[in-house]
Amino acid sequence: MNPAVHTIIVTHNAERWIAPALESLQHSTVPTAPVVVDNASSDSTLALIESSCPRAAVLKMPCNRGFAAANNEGLRHALARGAQYLFLLNQDARIEPDTIAHLLAALQNHADFGIISPLHLNYAGGEMDRAFLQYAQQHQTFISDGLLGKFRSIYDVPFVNAAAWLMRRSLLETVGGFDPVFFMYGEDNDYCARARHHGFKIGITPQARIFHFHGGSGGQSASVKKRTNLLYTQAINMLKRPDRKFARNLPGFLITWARACLHAAIEGDAKEGAAVIASLLQVVPRAHQIKKHQELCRTQGPLWL
Repeated sequence: MNPAVHTIIVTHNAERWIAPALESLQHSTVPTAPVVVDNASSDSTLALIESSCPRAAVLKMPCNRGFAAANNEGLRHALARGAQYLFLLNQDARIEPDTIAHLLAALQNHADFGIISPLHLNYAGGEMDRAFLQYAQQHQTFISDGLLGKFRSIYDVPFVNAAAWLMRRSLLETVGGFDPVFFMYGEDNDYCARARHHGFKIGITPQARIFHFHGGSGGQSASVKKRTNLLYTQAINMLKRPDRKFARNLPGFLITWARACLHAAIEGDAKEGAAVIASLLQVVPRAHQIKKHQELCRTQGPLWL
């Protein structure tokens, strides 16, 4: 009998991280079925998966299809095997034995939440992950509660990054999977917007914790390339806002990108200018696809785009 919780990890050249991630799952007080979706790793990732967790289901992609598309493969695999809860974990993160237990209890006690994430600490565990802190403080009392040592059981936030999400099956059956128009980064922003559009809340449960390196998943060393990808994902998220029609999203996007080009020119920032133009050149050929996906996400579900 398969566990109710399936854990999906997308890997790409994860030899530094994957063994600790899988080993931490094996110590979980709540049984979980690991599903690893490998995006054509060229290092020892697959061998390490076999040696550290032979029971893991491994789905091998023929090429690097990106985070969103690979996660969809894992999610569909888990749903087909009866998973009631789906835990997304980054390749460069590890959990505590009671992490999934706390997340599961929170999700079971709050029926209006579709996604719950733990407290994200750095990989050594000495401090809170800085990016996560930005998302968590969207709840006005999160910081003060933490300073007073009186964290609540759950905090309602508009977004938390997908380094560790526990999702209920009904969310996937209502919303569907990630949009593969995103290759890496931004797909979680889009998914949270879609989840909220369909009436699900997103939460943080501080009693649960993960340790996240926050940098072992990207692999982008060139600053212009990284900035281009960031701007590209921001553009899609602006255009895909599900709370209004595509035509209303378009002017704001065009104005924002025109200002970005002008600012880069005035400042003489050649790298920023190159990134702005490169991101625009990526978005334009996909405009029809983005428009189609935005319209579908506003009105239908579940969608596996």
